[in-house]
Amino acid sequence: ISLGKYNSKSSNGLLQHVRGKALRSTSDAGSRLTTILHAYERKLRHYDSRRPLSHILGMSKTVKPLNVYVLTDAVWQPQSNLAEPISSMVETLRELRYPRKQVGIQFVRFGHDPVCTAKLEHLDSGLNLPMYV
Repeated sequence: ISLGKYNSKSSNGLLQHVRGKALRSTSDAGSRLTTILHAYERKLRHYDSRRPLSHILGMSKTVKPLNVYVLTDAVWQPQSNLAEPISSMVETLRELRYPRKQVGIQFVRFGHDPVCTAKLEHLDSGLNLPMYV
C-alpha cells in the first residue's frame, strides 16, 4: 500500500496513520520513490537557480531537508527500481553542493525473507555511491 506523503513531528502520529491499513499486493516502490525524490530534486534546482541573487535580495530561506521513511517488506513488483532515484538524488546533491544530510532515506524492514533483506542491504551500502561531506 502507499500511504502517500505524510508529515508528522512524532512517530505516534505516523503509527496512528499506518494502523489498520491492509496490504493488497506487491507495490511499485521504485515508482513512488522516484516521484518523491524527483519532485525534491526539482525544488533544489529551482532554489539553486536563485541562489546567486539570494544575498542581494536579502533572502535567507533555504530548502528544508527531506527525510523519507520506507516501511517495507521489500516484496516489490519486479520492475521496481529504487537504485535509480537514489543515485540520481546523490548526483543532484553533489552537483549543487548540498551536504549529504540534506536528504535521508531510511528503509524500515518488516519480515525476515533473506532475498528481501539482501535487496535492502544493497540499497543501503551496495550502490557504491560516493560519500562526501
